[in-house]
Order: sequence, then C-alpha cells, then structure tokens
Amino acid sequence: MKEEGEKDKLILFELLQNCRQPLSKIAKAVKLPQQTVSYRIAKLEKNKIIKKYTINIDYQKLGMNRHSLYLDLKGINAEQVDEYLKTITNIDEVSCCYMLHSMSKWKIYISVWTKDIGRYDDIQTKIVTKFRKYIKNYFYLLF
Repeated sequence: MKEEGEKDKLILFELLQNCRQPLSKIAKAVKLPQQTVSYRIAKLEKNKIIKKYTINIDYQKLGMNRHSLYLDLKGINAEQVDEYLKTITNIDEVSCCYMLHSMSKWKIYISVWTKDIGRYDDIQTKIVTKFRKYIKNYFYLLF
C-alpha cells in the first residue's frame, strides 16, 4: 500500500511538471503501465487530490510586468477580508489574491500584471484606499 502512495506522488510530480504531457510519457517516467496511470489519475481527480488543471502564462512575453503587493492588516475580521478579496479579484489585471498563512507578517498577497507602472499605481491606489483603515503596512515588488 505504501508503494502505491509513492507512485501517486510520482504521478503528481510529473503532472506538476507538465499536465499536458501524454500518459505514455508519465507511465514511462513512473514505470507503470499507461492504463494504470490513467486509472490512478482518475482516482486522484475523484478524491479531489487533483482539483483542477491550470495554465501558467508567461505574461512578460505579452509585454506585461508582474507586481506583488503584500498587505499587513489590523482590526479586520475574516468576513471583511473575504469581501475585499472578492472586490480585488474583480480587477482585470489581478491574477491572484489570497490570505497568507497566519505565521506570516503579511496577511494578504496580491499579484498584478500590467503593461506599465502607471496602471499598476492606479490599481495599488485603489486597493490601498479600499483597505486604508485596516492597513498597518504594505510592501510591493516589481518583477
């Protein structure tokens, strides 16, 4: 049974590298028959271990820059944070936005992709204004 879990981990690793690779390539890498790999992937999907397949876009090839905004908040409850996260994720240039682990100094992470710094400044101003009374500190990085 333990070996079965290890094989599933190897399958997951292969899918993380490229979820579009053919089953035959995964099967060869994990040393299992293709039909077994197909069955195990279906089982991982059914058990919600694999929740979804996504794409990883190279925004820089589209002429865009990534900006990471971190917010340290005070005096705000989880429901209010959820409401603000929904508002923030409705901004077209925001690719992801989520609460960070409670052990982190920063409470919210926001990833923004823009073609120019002026647009990012507009978005950051909108976000910081929305959170103004709850922001203890904020920090951003440009990649």
